[in-house]
Amino acid sequence: MLGSPQIQETNAFYIDGLGYRISDQTANKYATFCRVESDHHNLLIHRAPVGHLNHYALEMDDIDAIGRTGSRMTREQAATDVTG
Repeated sequence: MLGSPQIQETNAFYIDGLGYRISDQTANKYATFCRVESDHHNLLIHRAPVGHLNHYALEMDDIDAIGRTGSRMTREQAATDVTG
C-alpha cells in the first residue's frame, strides 16, 4: 500500500510509466488498485497527507526460502523486523 499526496501524478507514474493496469478505483479516485499480473492487485495507491509505504509482501519459492531470508535479514540488520 502506497500513500501519496499527489495521487494523480503517482497513478500516472505507475500506470503510464511502469505499465500497471487498473483493477478497481474508488468513485472519488481516493484509491486505485493496480496489477501487473492476474492477481486482483499488486499495488494499492491511496490519497494521503504525506507519502508513505504502509506495507509490502514478497513472493517466495517456498516456506524454507522465507525462513532463510528472514534469518539472514535479522542477522545482518539488528533493527530489521520480519513479520508474517
